[in-house]
Amino acid sequence: LHDVTQTRKNEFKITRLLEVDRQNRSLAEALTISSAALNSTLNLDEVLDQILVSVGLVVPHTAANIMLVEGDQARIVKAKGYQSYQQQDFILSISYTIRNYFNLRYLAENAKPIAISNTRTDARWIKSDTLEWIGSYAAAPIIIEGNVIGFLNLDSQQEDLYTQEHAQRLMAFANQAAIAIRNAQLFNQLQVKARQTTIVNDLTQAAISASTLKEMAQSLA
Repeated sequence: LHDVTQTRKNEFKITRLLEVDRQNRSLAEALTISSAALNSTLNLDEVLDQILVSVGLVVPHTAANIMLVEGDQARIVKAKGYQSYQQQDFILSISYTIRNYFNLRYLAENAKPIAISNTRTDARWIKSDTLEWIGSYAAAPIIIEGNVIGFLNLDSQQEDLYTQEHAQRLMAFANQAAIAIRNAQLFNQLQVKARQTTIVNDLTQAAISASTLKEMAQSLA
């Protein structure tokens, strides 16, 4: 007889390491693909749409939404996948008071992702008759320049799906999404400044070309 306990332990460790390596390579590949998609546009509305399309490459889900923080409120600005439950318009009309929801408060205060594996048994989840189909939930904060400006939420109808590993994968994607959002915001600011400069130039030309004070006032108006 030979004791193969240590051999089996070593085999298990190797198998686990290979699986972790496979998952890491899978995540890296998904992030590479999603990064190209997210940076394909500088239009903020299109970037938000692309985030909801690309996040499926990183973490499976039934539906997803993006919330933006406005003071003590979190408002859903983009959503995908709720059409199957005839809830798309409802979802986009919701605004949450952050301090009243554990998951949102945790995201805002800790700037870390969260996973609630089973929403039906986890006391941290506030139940809703309208959204009772949600069985598992994962979310990550969207952080720009050290500030949490929003949340990326994933809902699944499957119970016991999300783990902290899913949450970490989602966080990696959310960091990537934050860069795309920031780039779009900066581009939008540049466009606004360009329009303002054009308007100032037009006003100056109008003032210079006017022959009377009354004509100048009319042109400026």
